[in-house]
Amino acid sequence: MTAADTEIREVEKMFAVNVFGPMRMFRFFHRMLVESKGVVVNIGVRVVNVISGEVGTNILKSDLNRRLPVDSLYIPIEDTFVSHVRRTPGM
Repeated sequence: MTAADTEIREVEKMFAVNVFGPMRMFRFFHRMLVESKGVVVNIGVRVVNVISGEVGTNILKSDLNRRLPVDSLYIPIEDTFVSHVRRTPGM
């Protein structure tokens, strides 16, 4: 279906299942997964075309001061996270 002909509600339902569902599951179980050295396996997604690399975007422009939550598992590498958020893609 073309973007112009797609019902937004259908896209929202798709994202609720295929994007936000796994994100919610991982957010809830991430500490147990890390402790058990477990993995998340996503079955049923077929990628037709993959284009790798970064593109310049303003999507995080208003997010330059983003910090990790104080209880994040990634606090030990917070400097790397901040550098990544503030980088210029392609540089």
